[in-house]
Amino acid sequence: MNFVVVICLLLATRLMLPAQSFSPENRPVRSVTGQFVVSDARPATAFGATPGPAGTNQNLLPLQPAFLAVTSERIKQALYSDLGVTTQSRGIIYLTIRSGHGPSWEPAYTAERFGNNWIYRLELPPQIERRRLVRVVVQLLLQEMANRGATDHLAEIPAWLTDGFTEQLLNSRAVEILLPPPDQNFGALLLGPVVLQARQRDPLAEARRVLHDQPPLALAELSWPGTAPWDSAAGEAFRCSAQLFVTELLGLPQGRQELRAMINGLAGCYNWQTAFLRAFAPQFANQLAVEKWWTLQVVHFVGRDAMHLWTVAESWQKLADLLHASVAVRRTRSELPAHADITLQTVIREWEPLRQLPMIRGKINELELARVRVAPEFMALVDEYRRVLATYLERRERAATTFARLWLLSPGEGKVVREAVQRLDELDGQRLALQPKPGNSPAPPPIAATAPGR
Repeated sequence: MNFVVVICLLLATRLMLPAQSFSPENRPVRSVTGQFVVSDARPATAFGATPGPAGTNQNLLPLQPAFLAVTSERIKQALYSDLGVTTQSRGIIYLTIRSGHGPSWEPAYTAERFGNNWIYRLELPPQIERRRLVRVVVQLLLQEMANRGATDHLAEIPAWLTDGFTEQLLNSRAVEILLPPPDQNFGALLLGPVVLQARQRDPLAEARRVLHDQPPLALAELSWPGTAPWDSAAGEAFRCSAQLFVTELLGLPQGRQELRAMINGLAGCYNWQTAFLRAFAPQFANQLAVEKWWTLQVVHFVGRDAMHLWTVAESWQKLADLLHASVAVRRTRSELPAHADITLQTVIREWEPLRQLPMIRGKINELELARVRVAPEFMALVDEYRRVLATYLERRERAATTFARLWLLSPGEGKVVREAVQRLDELDGQRLALQPKPGNSPAPPPIAATAPGR
């Protein structure tokens, strides 16, 4: 059993004591990096007010300037860590605690440009729900990152990006970023010793539970969220789908780097889709490729439906068909072409790269789709076929003589071809060993009769 023990001392200097002591002479509190400046604009009579619902509702946070400054910085550190951000922030964020709004009020910020920098202003209620606080701070931080190159308009921050990181932080680092305010006076310091004990768990556990009962959102639904209330079942499905989408993007080979590139490129685009495709060009050729990838991630995450799996016999036959390429063969010029099936080994050995590489790329996609349907006995085999083809494709695409004929291959490229063919031959042997007995094979479809005269 793994445990995380967080012991934190929230410190406040004598200059912060008036605000914490409910003095009307409140001075702004600046965070440790100086990016967050927090003020308390509540009337003096409200300073000593009872916390109210926060006393019984653990989901509500009573806000005080020093606590809000520390919490905002911790959210920033967690977000930057997930994204791998090392550059310093430039925009100043002014946070004001103001009466007149309830804990369920949805905060909204404003932005003003001064010279080469932006200044952001946000009003918050005296008490706020945990998720709403984290969400608005995450959105402000993403906006600040995206606007570093903005000149004439604010960058568009997609909702899936904000909600995805919000859920990820809440489900993985809530014990680190949402600590209770300090409440003990020790001379000139206000301290809050806190010991939090929590079991480490899967950050996607909640998303797995929600998306098991509700279908995950399609890419189009993530791109243009509906008008359902944020705290409704539909809103919960959107947040969990967004968290899964962000997590899977970060898990790509260069995911963090490409996601940072997308955020940095938002200011130069009028929609986030353009910035996304530019940043993730090495992963996705177009929007359709993104949709196919996302569909596969959803199926793998939620689980395969046993009602839609192929039988062992069907799986063997589908895989055998997939591992062949159909070509048109003409023996003489006057003869009509006839269709024939050739193995992928023949394609790799004899076809020119200009023809074979798109074919191999298509077979890799077909194997990804087949993996969702094949019987469990064939999953490891499908994965190995895909790995061999993906490795061969990557090594051949790096070659300088991509458009050369096979007999002009360099010794190194010839070795790549031989190794791929040899490995495919070995996998074919394993596949033949799994061939079901003839009595278990599915009956061939009936041959359609041809109408006379056609």
